[in-house]
Amino acid sequence: PLEAVAASFVVSWDALGRFGHTDAGPRSLACLDGGVALLDAGNRRVLRVDGDGALLGETPVPVLADDLVALGGGFAFLSGPSRSVALVDADGATRETIPLPAGLAPVTGLILEEGDLAVTTVYQDSLRLRTPTLAALREGIPCGDGRRCQILADAPAAPGALRGFRLRRATQPLAGGDGSRFEDVGGVPFEASAARLVGLDGDDLLVLADIVEGGGAVRRELLWVTPELEIRDRVDLVVRGGAAPVRQVALCPGGGAAWMEETGDGIRVSMIRGGGVR
Repeated sequence: PLEAVAASFVVSWDALGRFGHTDAGPRSLACLDGGVALLDAGNRRVLRVDGDGALLGETPVPVLADDLVALGGGFAFLSGPSRSVALVDADGATRETIPLPAGLAPVTGLILEEGDLAVTTVYQDSLRLRTPTLAALREGIPCGDGRRCQILADAPAAPGALRGFRLRRATQPLAGGDGSRFEDVGGVPFEASAARLVGLDGDDLLVLADIVEGGGAVRRELLWVTPELEIRDRVDLVVRGGAAPVRQVALCPGGGAAWMEETGDGIRVSMIRGGGVR
């Protein structure tokens, strides 16, 4: 079922510098032209890896970083401890630091939103960093045609039970966060403990769904959901020890996605072409 995978390789723990440090490892990844960037936060660096898994080089990370986005020859880093975003060049020098506004909900990551850098929050809204004020919060995640979407959970049938999810979509392009302009599109055909909208891959919505199983183990699925709210493709992702990186899946600017999983030998990175797994 993974015949559209363009690359799959393992970056060894030796290369990651993790021998004897079982709690370390990449916290996030971003697509590069023909490869990926892995945020090795414990070692304060980004590892640049080509499509065959060969290490191309490193970029120093000058902040305590939780997430990254590739920007031309450099990177943007989200620093949770300092509540800021640092813009860093290819040599690791900080060119600009953008503080996040007081009162902003807990942030979940960095995204490129219609070409602009933005942070996302636990409430499925986003804040573009050109105008980082609470008044500029925009509800939902971009999902095509200038509109924004959310994935919302139904009430569980019983405590701890799996639950269904529904898609809400803006009725018109949104400049702000007016929830009254969202409409219920319909139920998405899966049940999970939690789900998060990653973004748009071609015409499909990319969704991460977590299922908590016996003993607290987590099974994670990456889903491609069509505009007709059908699941076209799905991939199981390994979540070691019930925990996952800050960002396990990254959308690629030219279409497609990359994801990483932890193995005994290192971090396995897989990349697909635009449009999901066929």
